[in-house]
Amino acid sequence: MIGKAVIGFVGVASLAVAGSVPGSAPVGIEAVRQFEHLSLLRPYAWAYQTSSHDRAFRNYDWTSFLGWKGSEKIVLDVKGPGCVYRMWFTSSQRPINGTIRIYLDGSSTPVVEIPMRDFFRGDHPWFPSPLVGNPAVSSGGYYCYVPIPFRTGCRITHTSPAELTYYNITYHRYVTADGITTFDGSQATAATVAQWNSAGQDPKPSEGNQVLAGTAGLAARGSAALASLSGPGVVNSIELELPSVTQQVLTSLRLRLSWDGLGSAVDVPVGSFFGSGLGPATVRGLPVGMLGERLYCYFPMPFRRQAQIALYNASDNPIGGIGYRVAYRSQPVPANTGRFYCLHASAGQLPEGVDYNFLTTTGTGHLAGIVQTLRGSTPGQWYLEGDERIYVDGALTPALHGTGTEDFFNGGWYFEYGTFSLPLHGAPLHLPTSATTEANTCYRFMLGDLIPFRSMIRAGIEHGGWNEDPVQIESVAFYYKSPRSTLFLADAVDVGDSNSETAHAYTCTNVVWSGTNNSLYASNGDQVYATDSGRWLGLGGTSQFTVVTDPPGGYVVLRRRLDYNVPRQEADVYVDGVLAGTWYDAGSSASDGSRKVEADAAFRDSDFFIPPALARGKRSLDIRIVNTSAESEWTEYHYWAFIVHDGTTAAPDFDYDGDVDQEDFAFMQACLSGSYTAPVDPRCRTADLDGDEDIDSVDAGLFLNCLSGSGRFAELDCAD
Repeated sequence: MIGKAVIGFVGVASLAVAGSVPGSAPVGIEAVRQFEHLSLLRPYAWAYQTSSHDRAFRNYDWTSFLGWKGSEKIVLDVKGPGCVYRMWFTSSQRPINGTIRIYLDGSSTPVVEIPMRDFFRGDHPWFPSPLVGNPAVSSGGYYCYVPIPFRTGCRITHTSPAELTYYNITYHRYVTADGITTFDGSQATAATVAQWNSAGQDPKPSEGNQVLAGTAGLAARGSAALASLSGPGVVNSIELELPSVTQQVLTSLRLRLSWDGLGSAVDVPVGSFFGSGLGPATVRGLPVGMLGERLYCYFPMPFRRQAQIALYNASDNPIGGIGYRVAYRSQPVPANTGRFYCLHASAGQLPEGVDYNFLTTTGTGHLAGIVQTLRGSTPGQWYLEGDERIYVDGALTPALHGTGTEDFFNGGWYFEYGTFSLPLHGAPLHLPTSATTEANTCYRFMLGDLIPFRSMIRAGIEHGGWNEDPVQIESVAFYYKSPRSTLFLADAVDVGDSNSETAHAYTCTNVVWSGTNNSLYASNGDQVYATDSGRWLGLGGTSQFTVVTDPPGGYVVLRRRLDYNVPRQEADVYVDGVLAGTWYDAGSSASDGSRKVEADAAFRDSDFFIPPALARGKRSLDIRIVNTSAESEWTEYHYWAFIVHDGTTAAPDFDYDGDVDQEDFAFMQACLSGSYTAPVDPRCRTADLDGDEDIDSVDAGLFLNCLSGSGRFAELDCAD
């Protein structure tokens, strides 16, 4: 059993942050500026991306948009609370022409209506440099990192006349609108501009920091400990001063970090970790960088009990005279905090059709950055044609699907203006590797546009335009996580299956079609087919059913499999008779958002969030869905109900009443499966406290560490 003494502190609740949504993480401009809060978990934020990627699995990634608004092409159309954190465009006509318009909260009048070339120029008071930039500074790409928060919806359009216009728009949806102020141009950006202009210096407050500094020498295949710290606290910076910066040193010298005795969290060559996997380069990123012999990392790295920082020399030659400086601060670590991790990976000659994997992991956390190095083995830079695809929390539809590798790093046209380095993205080095082959190293770090997950994430990228290029790839994924999942499947309704419909009291009205569909999932890079029965409901048609949400959580996610060949499906959702919001899916599987079928790829997963006010503490929910679209049918093949434990109570508080008592113990006891055996009941996944997919004596010991008794609040971090 793990005693409370090893936790290192008690009584630390979730951290409250100014300008935050539920879950205590910052939102809007504060999410970009408050670098010190990057480790806070975001259970209420869900990341998505709309882009011009080719819906028909070709490489025509300039073709697609969501529909028309008069003469304007719609490129984002979302209902509910959220925030746009990143916009990227490029076109075959540069400087880009046309007008960008941003409509917020259902208004027919745009809050932003600016010629596109002016929007990205950097001299508009609402959109200042370096938060925005054009191809001259971002090597072929137009980008904007000024957050655009909204409470009830956002629509973005453009009128670019260019034949080839590409876009990526990355945004968060939130479970509630609490803490969100809709963008009106008055949001203060000056502090963030100053912070970005000072890249290379720690963007976090330095008050209270303690410093360990010295010089290390490493024998061949030897290591050197730089710091061994007792918690709780946070490592705020790691800086190295190398005696010489060569490709050999950057490749063979490895940074190793571990937290709280949980094994290796970081084991990465310093070149790739600090932003360049190809060799010496100028990298002036906000969180990491290389400036001559000085290498710096300013990611906040919290620990509860202990922190170990070391260097390892993987070469057969000694490396001496390495200066180091570690700044840390002793402080409580909030329960809603993830630990810092990096995954270093590499692959060559990947199978055709298989995405390169940046990161696959489970638990609760968020992806915060990628450094990617590509070494071509065929003439040219065709390897930059690969699209990123990022899957979150078990959905078969990627939450983010991009249009090209250099687009992911905010460049364009194979980085047409050469190398560059900006606070959050860059391509600092491009080298010929032979008379005909080339190599690139690129980085992108995510602040507002980080990608949260509650149970799993799989982040990857194509190698070449058709996922076929024999490029060699090396990467580092930067992320924060807690090992425990906080999203659990509670129930499922199989539409068209009589047993499932009876068990869930399913009824429907105004059915205009029913039958079975066999189709690919739209945008899924794994070419996933599904065969499923379902129904289509006409205007005013209803679908009603009951789902079990036991053990209850903080909020509920209702996921639906739909036919995305039917455009712009929209319905009102009622929970226990109360209107919970609008469920809306913009566009369609066609490149112009119409009904035309361009590929055998109809299925799509879509999520609706039932907020805590309607879900918290309930063991079942009565759902009623009403089709409100005069344009389209409501298509339904399958529903899944997921509960989300939002971190406001201790993990073993299975009934979500604030304490850990005999009722919770009865649930734990019923779920015990033994080591290496997964529980049969999917609801028991909440009892997997150590995140190893079984319920055994270790989980029971963690539970006992949290046992508080009836009516007594259990410490939020008691099972850590």
